[in-house]
Amino acid sequence: MTTRPRVTTGRRGMRRDAALWPALVATLALVLGLRAGPAAAGAWTQPAGSGQLVLSFFHSDSPKSYDANGRLSPRPDYRKSELYALYEYGLTDRLTLILTPSLQDIRSGQDRQSGLGYSDLGLRYRLLQQGGWVGAVQALARLPQGDADNRPQLSDSDTQYEVRGLLGKGFQLGGHDAFVNLEAAYRLRMGAPPNELRLDLTAGYRLTPALQLLAQSFTTVSAGGGAAGQSFYDDTKLQLSLAYDLDPATTLQAGLLATVAGRNTLRERGLMLALWHRF
Repeated sequence: MTTRPRVTTGRRGMRRDAALWPALVATLALVLGLRAGPAAAGAWTQPAGSGQLVLSFFHSDSPKSYDANGRLSPRPDYRKSELYALYEYGLTDRLTLILTPSLQDIRSGQDRQSGLGYSDLGLRYRLLQQGGWVGAVQALARLPQGDADNRPQLSDSDTQYEVRGLLGKGFQLGGHDAFVNLEAAYRLRMGAPPNELRLDLTAGYRLTPALQLLAQSFTTVSAGGGAAGQSFYDDTKLQLSLAYDLDPATTLQAGLLATVAGRNTLRERGLMLALWHRF
């Protein structure tokens, strides 16, 4: 779910608003008091009246960027920290509500901007569930919450709409539970940046009853260049993590992420932490 900043030209004014961070953390701490229940993720919808809250933290830096030919070159250091709160709730067994507010802290060279990031609001609808397979469609709106005129030069600031198809399957592998989840999306951007095609893949394997290994890839390809002369771009990120069930309702996840290929984009290296709570 991380924002994928692009290499652009020009500078914009920046501001600081770090006071928002403790306010959201305190709010999330109150929400974590919800009762326990079943879990679901990816193409799987939440049962009616149940859901999950996932609090995720990402940190990455980008001292290098990819040019139009995919070659790396040094650039002023770019560092990004993001905090997401993904809330999913089953309105019915087939229809899940999705809400994701976020905070961000971005530094580019000597400049810094902190405050509200995007808020996602959407729905996921299950189309099929048979023989271990689950298929769903998802639609959401991504709304920028900060001041667009004061965002960093590499931060997105446009309203976005996304339609996504999801396909998942659970199965047994070597006597252990496993799953795969494939997602393809088209993201419509209302500002100058180009629209995007996205392809996400997740594979999970339960090493022990409480410990699961997750391998994920996230690919983004722009639909041409932007209206303001922005170049096309594409990138592929990999993320490897372990998820440990603290109890039937709570899971702790930790992992590493990296951009492994791209054009006209940043090369990111970083880490992620997440706390899942099912209710």
